[in-house]
Amino acid sequence: MAFQNHVELVNQAVQGLADTAPSDWRKIVFYLEFLEDEEIGLRNKYTGRVFGGENFDVPLSNYGIGGSLETFEPIEEIYLNAAQNGDRWTGILLTLFSDGQFKCRFYYENSPLLYEDDDMLEKIIFEGVSDSPR
Repeated sequence: MAFQNHVELVNQAVQGLADTAPSDWRKIVFYLEFLEDEEIGLRNKYTGRVFGGENFDVPLSNYGIGGSLETFEPIEEIYLNAAQNGDRWTGILLTLFSDGQFKCRFYYENSPLLYEDDDMLEKIIFEGVSDSPR
């Protein structure tokens, strides 16, 4: 996949997250996993947190953030294109900041969300929580 196409897809996913966030958000931490299963096909699951205002720290599910096709489809396309080229990552962490900056990390080792490894998942989410803009 051309690098520019990859960047455009990440930007689409980031915009999808921002569009579904509450108006006073300051940071969104979004983690999505994919796992290929021979019987059911491509499995996925996501989680994250939204931060803003005073003491504003809520799960994404409280706002439906990340569940939109505008977020999911570009990330799935990145995953499928990467897998075709032998790059088999299992998770992606997006950290968005209200000033328009974002950070993106790929994970290759585990599927803590799908396999319910709470300790590993907590470490990944903490990476996004501790991120700061450049």
